[in-house]
Amino acid sequence: MDNQFNLKITVENLAPRNGTLFSPLWFGIHDGRFDTFDLNSPASIAIERLAEDGNAEDLMEDFNDTEGGFAQGLIGTTPDPFLDLFPGDIVSTIVSIDNSIPGSKYFSYASMILPSNDAFFGNENAIEHQIFDDAGNFVPTSFIISGAEILDAGTEVNDEDRFNAVGVGPVPLIDFQPNTGIDEKGVIIQHPGFIPDGNILSPKDVENAVPTSSADFTVPNYPIALITITEVDDTTSEDDDILGQVFGSEDDDLFKVGITPGFDGDGDFVFGSSGDDIFDVTNATGNNLLEGGKDNDLFFLGRNNRIIAGDGDDTIFVSTGSGNVITGGPGTDSFWIAISSLPEGVNTITDFELEVDVLGIGDLDLEFSDLSLTQDGTNTVISTETQDLAILLGVQSNNLSEANFVFV
Repeated sequence: MDNQFNLKITVENLAPRNGTLFSPLWFGIHDGRFDTFDLNSPASIAIERLAEDGNAEDLMEDFNDTEGGFAQGLIGTTPDPFLDLFPGDIVSTIVSIDNSIPGSKYFSYASMILPSNDAFFGNENAIEHQIFDDAGNFVPTSFIISGAEILDAGTEVNDEDRFNAVGVGPVPLIDFQPNTGIDEKGVIIQHPGFIPDGNILSPKDVENAVPTSSADFTVPNYPIALITITEVDDTTSEDDDILGQVFGSEDDDLFKVGITPGFDGDGDFVFGSSGDDIFDVTNATGNNLLEGGKDNDLFFLGRNNRIIAGDGDDTIFVSTGSGNVITGGPGTDSFWIAISSLPEGVNTITDFELEVDVLGIGDLDLEFSDLSLTQDGTNTVISTETQDLAILLGVQSNNLSEANFVFV
């Protein structure tokens, strides 16, 4: 048995335009014993440096010194130096993993939120994301980090002073001087959010400041990042990072795997522009990014794709696929979470709007009373008796009713 796996780790900044940035993402692959931080406890020096300055050097040293750590790295927009991820940025790296080594089982991550004094995100639970099961089989992984998961390191007062908070005011990010804030001597807690009329949401140095008027991550359903881990054939980045880019016209376009030139359905980026476009990745390998753009688009999904439907009244059919992450965008969107047969697994909807969008189930002997709506943190899981169908990020289960569904 070949124990070598090439894993592609992809990070996308999901924040809206003029929203939050984040520093190059640190990741570590380990045996489950690496404790990055603990809520309601003082931050380590490593987390303090990461949360205040976006500097992961100490965290990487801690990981190297920890028994059970296997591989780690940074993911940013450019190497040497790695740069921060702005809204819309998508970056990847590929690591080779030997699944026979016990330390290659779990995935951890951490990054600083910008601008801020000491805001960050990461996984407190070291075994939350298992990428190899007990038999050594790779487990494809994809998850979204929401605004509700942003933490305050408790190490620096949140004054949003332009010379203390990274990314605020006229100081360029790359020239920012560390350790300039006021010590707080607190503990790690959920971040309360930025000051409503402070320098982040209402920059006083508009001409020179990074535009962040849409950086209020306390807004319900605020998306921060999407992290996806998939297996690829080799480590050649030019073959794996962006395998194909397909652009539509201003008219109604059809994007179908194997028919549309340049679209083979394996790690492609497809941009629809305007027009009522049709995207069909039913039989695709996966790991595609589909952007609908403007107007009313139609999507037929397979597995493990990222969909940003865009403006307009869009319709998304998941078919039997799973592992898709779907953002409907502005407009009245229809999310068909099961058609003719149940999907292979769960799909995630990032921005379901209760009074606007609709969830559909078709050609199945199911009605609303057959569904379970379960609260999982800030999200709702929709299930049948036998399996989960969809996860609605930032939606309270008790706010959903039969009126949000259509059955045909």
